[in-house]
Amino acid sequence: MKMTFRLLFMFFWAIILGILTCSINLEALLSTHTMQFIFNSHPDYSDFFAFDLTQIHPKWVLVKFGHFAGFGVMDILFLNVFRKHKYALLMTFLFAAATEILQLYFNRDGRLYRLYDVIIDSLGAILSYYMAQIVLHLKSKVAWKESKVNITQ
Repeated sequence: MKMTFRLLFMFFWAIILGILTCSINLEALLSTHTMQFIFNSHPDYSDFFAFDLTQIHPKWVLVKFGHFAGFGVMDILFLNVFRKHKYALLMTFLFAAATEILQLYFNRDGRLYRLYDVIIDSLGAILSYYMAQIVLHLKSKVAWKESKVNITQ
C-alpha cells in the first residue's frame, strides 16, 4: 500500500511538472488558471542549446528557483520509490532532460535556455541528495544518543 501511494504521488508530481513546463503561458496558468498547449510538430532542435541573455525577464530568478525546487522534490519522490539515490538522481536527470526536450514541441513563451534548465533541475536534485544525507546523518546521531541513554539507565 505504501509503495502504491509513493508511485501515485510521484506520477502526480510528474504530471504537475509536465503541465507547468509545457503550458504555453505559465503566468496565465498561475494567475487565471487557464491552460493552453500549442503543439509544434517541427521544432528547431538547436533551440535546446540556445542561451539568450536578452530573454531574461524580471521573474527569471523565481522561475529558475521553481525549476530547482520542483526537480528537487521530484528527486525525493524518486528516492522514495527506488530507495537508491543514484537511481533517483539518474531518473530525475532523465526526467528533466525529457521535459526540456518535450518543450521543443510546445510553443512555450520565452523558452531559450533548455540545456541550462536541465542543469538547474539537476542541481536541485543534487541539493536534495545532500539534504537527505544530512537528515539521515542527524537521525542516526539522535538514534545513537538515545541508545546510549538507554544503556546508561
